[in-house]
Amino acid sequence: MLTAIEDVNSETNLDVAIRVGIHTGSVLCGVVGIKRFRFDVWSHDVLRANEMESSGLPGKVHISDDTYQLIKDKYVVTDGQAYTRAPNMDGVKTYFVIGTQDSLNPRLTHDTERQVS
Repeated sequence: MLTAIEDVNSETNLDVAIRVGIHTGSVLCGVVGIKRFRFDVWSHDVLRANEMESSGLPGKVHISDDTYQLIKDKYVVTDGQAYTRAPNMDGVKTYFVIGTQDSLNPRLTHDTERQVS
């Protein structure tokens, strides 16, 4: 995802900086409407993913500890707790994804970032 953002920026000479929030959990989904149908998803976990996005930083993928536990062997992350600005995120452990373990892109890291173990 981070590479895709970089590719868009280099190909279009734009400075696109989106925030991405990812949380792992359960959802309830369904079709809403009578005349105009719309598919939607709901749950506490969907709200948490939304909070991950809104409390993240531009150009970063902000993940919850639940998601980190699933990807920790393949991705390098840095602590995201100091950046959590949403009131409902108090006490929730978060991380920012820096890159993959095997092909970390050094342009995406900062001197203050470190791998969380």
